[in-house]
Amino acid sequence: MAGRFLLPFDGSEEESDQDWLAEPPRIHQAAVRQLPSPQRSVEHRRPGKQLLRQRSFHAPCAQDELQLCITLETPEEAPRLQGQVAAMKSSMGGMQELLLEQFIEKDYDDDLLLLTATDQGGNLVGMIFWRYLRSSHDEFWRHVLVDMGSEALALRTPPEAWVLIELLCTGDAFRGRGVGKLLLVAALAYSAVKDGKQAAVLTLGRGDANLAAAELYRKLGFQQMPDELFVEPEDGAVGGRWVDPKHVLVLWDIRRGLRPLTMDEVSGSKKGIHVPQLEVGQASGADLRRLDSAQCREVVHRLTG
Repeated sequence: MAGRFLLPFDGSEEESDQDWLAEPPRIHQAAVRQLPSPQRSVEHRRPGKQLLRQRSFHAPCAQDELQLCITLETPEEAPRLQGQVAAMKSSMGGMQELLLEQFIEKDYDDDLLLLTATDQGGNLVGMIFWRYLRSSHDEFWRHVLVDMGSEALALRTPPEAWVLIELLCTGDAFRGRGVGKLLLVAALAYSAVKDGKQAAVLTLGRGDANLAAAELYRKLGFQQMPDELFVEPEDGAVGGRWVDPKHVLVLWDIRRGLRPLTMDEVSGSKKGIHVPQLEVGQASGADLRRLDSAQCREVVHRLTG
C-alpha cells in the first residue's frame, strides 16, 4: 500500500504516492547526500519518525527500522523455511538450499546447527549454518588439505573443539545492516557457552571478491591458517587444491574474540536493527553491555533459550 503524506521539502510542500514498501530499506545518514539528485530527492521524502533537518534524517526512518527475531532452528520445524530459502536473493549460489536439506535430514546428526533472523512478518532476513567438527579426519580438513594430525596443532586445540562456519547468508536487500555479524556472533557464543567449543574455522566464499565478509571476520579475530599446517595435494590428484589456503580463516580462541565486543556493535542498533530479545527487561534484568563470560551466557540464553 502506498504511503500518502505531506512533508516540507526545499521550502515547499510536496505530496507523494510513492510505494515505499516496494523500495529496499536504506539507512539515512550523511552518505545520502552523495546519491544522484533523483535518488537523493526520493530518500528525503521517505516517511520517517523525524522531520527533515538540513536535508537529512538524524535517525533511521520508521520504514527502515528492522525488528529481528533470532531463532535456533530444529530439523522438525525447519521445513517451513524451504520456500523462503529457495526464493532468497543472495550470492551463495544455492548452497543455502543444500545445507537446509542436510539439516532437515540430519545428515550430520545433531552436529549441524542453524540460526535464522526473521522480521516482524516472519520473512527470512539471514541465516547461519555451522557444524561441530569431532575428528582430525573430518571431511572438511581433507577438503582444504589441512594437517589436523599435527601434534603441535592438537596440543593447541583438540580436534573435537572446533566449529566450522558452513554458510553465513544475508538477503541482498539487507546487506550492510549488521545482520550477518549478529548471526555469526550468536553462533560462536552458542558454541562456546553451550558446548565448550574453543576455535572456529571457515572458508571465505567468493574468495578475494568478498571484501565485506573478509573485513567482518578480521574484526572478530579470524586470521589466515598458517601455511605450515597445509599439506601438498597427493601425486596425481586432479585439480590440485580445491580451496586457496589464504581463504581458510581461523579464530583460535572464540571467547577471546568475542570478549572485546560491545552490545551496540553486535546488535546492529546503530544501523537501524532492533532485537527485542537483547533488550533490558528480560528475566534476568541484566543490562547487556559487553560480551564477557557472564554476559555472553546471557546473550545465548536470550537468543536461543
